[in-house]
Amino acid sequence: MRSSRFPALVWVVLAVNALFLIWVIAGGAPLAGFLWVAADVVLGVLWLVARRRTRECPSCGRAVKHDETVCTGCGYNLALASAHDTRAHHYPTNPGIKP
Repeated sequence: MRSSRFPALVWVVLAVNALFLIWVIAGGAPLAGFLWVAADVVLGVLWLVARRRTRECPSCGRAVKHDETVCTGCGYNLALASAHDTRAHHYPTNPGIKP
């Protein structure tokens, strides 16, 4: 099962920023701008700590580390896929690996 394109923390960040924007436009407290920046710094740190360290292989669905360019499970070339910005052709780098 595929996860959502946007994790829950992204929606939290968007909601907090929308609420602060409404507060500032409505003429909220004089410190609204400072509190907005402080909240974004805290949410940014939380995002850095909570982000996933892997990505999903589009071919077989296995977890692949972000710094790897080829899926070890099926041989899918992730570097080629990102270079073309579409699904890359399946070029196994190690024919001995069976999916």
